[in-house]
Amino acid sequence: MENKHKMIGMKHNRQLQILLYITLALNIVLATIKLWAGYAYLSPSLQSDGYNSLFDVGISIMLIIILKTSNRAPDHNHHYGHQKYEGLLYFALGLFILFSTIVLGIESVKGFIGYLQNNPVEKPDLMALYIAIISVLIKVLLFTINFLAYKKFKRPALKGDAYNHLSDIFATAVSIIAIILAQFNFFIFEYIGSFIIMIIIINTSFKIIKEAAYYLTDASPRPKTIAKIREAILLQKDVLSVDDLKVRRHMNNYYVDVEIGVSKDLSFEEAHIISENVHHYIEANFKVLHCHVHMNPH
Repeated sequence: MENKHKMIGMKHNRQLQILLYITLALNIVLATIKLWAGYAYLSPSLQSDGYNSLFDVGISIMLIIILKTSNRAPDHNHHYGHQKYEGLLYFALGLFILFSTIVLGIESVKGFIGYLQNNPVEKPDLMALYIAIISVLIKVLLFTINFLAYKKFKRPALKGDAYNHLSDIFATAVSIIAIILAQFNFFIFEYIGSFIIMIIIINTSFKIIKEAAYYLTDASPRPKTIAKIREAILLQKDVLSVDDLKVRRHMNNYYVDVEIGVSKDLSFEEAHIISENVHHYIEANFKVLHCHVHMNPH
């Protein structure tokens, strides 16, 4: 059984690696095309979107490195495994996106000030529009792939990357609208579109940072989940009470520490069997990596 689980894990890791390399390749293509088209066809909003895709290249590279690290087995320095490296990456991604976007936002503000000072502005070429439309379609594909992968593998980093792609879809859609309006000499909307893109990306980064902090600080799951675990423990044979129950997150899984009340007339061996039953049942029926059971005389 252990070998079977190990083989399944290795298969999933290979599938994840293939997915991440495909995502990296598509992000490189998108960043190159958007930046080239943004500058070549005079579209500030597409330029901003291009830098957004350039950030995605960095994100994909970090995902490949960290997911490989987080899959390593426990060792003498990490008795609980390396999964929290993924949470650390998740947090770093949020900060990286946030600060990079602020820097780009400053550049957009400078361009907008130049526009208000009546510096000459050229109409963006329609090719910029076509590039933006193609980019949206590719981003929809990337979002779908990453979201389905998250559903299958339950890896928080994939969820973060999927949300990042979703925000990119909205950002590029804003760019499309801005380019269309600029064709009718509403040039200001190119800059407004650029600012909206920045706000979308910053909002996404805050969501990622908040969720990453949740993973890294051993936060408890929802009360509903804790209630289900408590109920399952009380249903075990000869468990008379749950005196204390603590559940903490370990990325997408949990660690459980529980004190149960058992009859004081039981032998040590009988009490131990009850403890083992609780231990095995909770680990088998919930996303629990380890359930530590302490017994109290009831």
